[in-house]
Amino acid sequence: MKSRVINEIGARVAQRLGESARVFEGKTVLITGANGFLGQYFLETFVYLNRSFFKTPCEIVAADSHITNTTTNDTLGTLPYRFLLQDVSKPFPVEEKPDYILHAAGIASPMYYRRFPLETIDVATLGTRNM
Repeated sequence: MKSRVINEIGARVAQRLGESARVFEGKTVLITGANGFLGQYFLETFVYLNRSFFKTPCEIVAADSHITNTTTNDTLGTLPYRFLLQDVSKPFPVEEKPDYILHAAGIASPMYYRRFPLETIDVATLGTRNM
């Protein structure tokens, strides 16, 4: 995955969730902004849960547009989740009907606000509506 620190934090979050994480077992989880600041941690948490905790893994669908990120998890070859290169401000079909959506997409940096002003608004408004 992306880094040892992100892996470790994902593992700690999963461990702290304990039995309450079972609500996700065998379910489909869509994570938007999966390569972003929060999305990476959510993604690693579910990867850890699938590998170390769940008897029936959850299906993980990770979506990201890569608008602000060029170093991504999905470039590492075989992944323990399905990756969609997707702008969430645009409608998109997901083959799996998600049971849970973690909407972590967002442009959260003043540098990027200036560079992508309309996209920043679209992710917050249209992206949330699409989810």
